[in-house]
Amino acid sequence: MVQLAKQLKQNGYKLLLLSNLATEHYDVLHAKYPEIAKLFDGRIIISAHVKMLKPHKEIYQHVLETYHLKAQECIFIDNQQENVDAAQQCGIAGITHKNVHKTKNELIKLGIKI
Repeated sequence: MVQLAKQLKQNGYKLLLLSNLATEHYDVLHAKYPEIAKLFDGRIIISAHVKMLKPHKEIYQHVLETYHLKAQECIFIDNQQENVDAAQQCGIAGITHKNVHKTKNELIKLGIKI
């Protein structure tokens, strides 16, 4: 997924990371893999920081409002179907990640250039 994120960023797409990781786990991952955080240009939302969790609709609305995004211009990718379903209920296109090949194919179907 890191390679896919790099390709998307190189093609001009804006990437955000929305995670239910605990703050301590995020801090460890961020310290160990700082290059991944750079892919998101500071647009990283950790549920513990905003006191909301996926799949609650409030966290998706928070992301849309905070970053001035239009739901119909966003695609949410997650490995949990319930999180994708919640994003879709907010008007965001969703892809349930099973493997990189399938996720790439779904992005292409949505008109994303990879």
